[in-house]
Amino acid sequence: MAFLPNAAGRRQPAYLSDQFNRFLFAPISADDYGQPLSVVSAMARLDLDPWAEAASLSRMPGDKAVQKLASMIASLPNLPAARQEARKIATRLVALLPAEGLQVVNSGIIPTGNIHTAQIGFVIMAAVALLLALQLSMHSHSPADPAAAAPPAQTLTPR
Repeated sequence: MAFLPNAAGRRQPAYLSDQFNRFLFAPISADDYGQPLSVVSAMARLDLDPWAEAASLSRMPGDKAVQKLASMIASLPNLPAARQEARKIATRLVALLPAEGLQVVNSGIIPTGNIHTAQIGFVIMAAVALLLALQLSMHSHSPADPAAAAPPAQTLTPR
């Protein structure tokens, strides 16, 4: 079983991590029955641990990862179209792995680091900015004197 560090730096089983989801749940091709086959399903058909394989592929140099995945795809039964384009499919799929420093220059794979972390950081910064703007907006509309905000009292005079 593969272990990866989590956000707190502790080791956890790779299957508890969502960092491989884009890769594992990406489609490879349709099988002979017209059903789409994902990477996780293909690896299960090959009797491999999908998360351990994803972790292993993400640590490999790009060309080696593409080569290994292409050979896995080529060995799948009931996928004649995928066998013919195994390297092309593997190149597309390896690009989905969360590996920093992974490069397959001749295939066009050059990831820019951990995009998932950058997206989370951007969302948090946007939420903080929105909350600050909301707080400033509410503060500028509240009166300094609560009594001044009360509507004028109406007095009724008897007839």
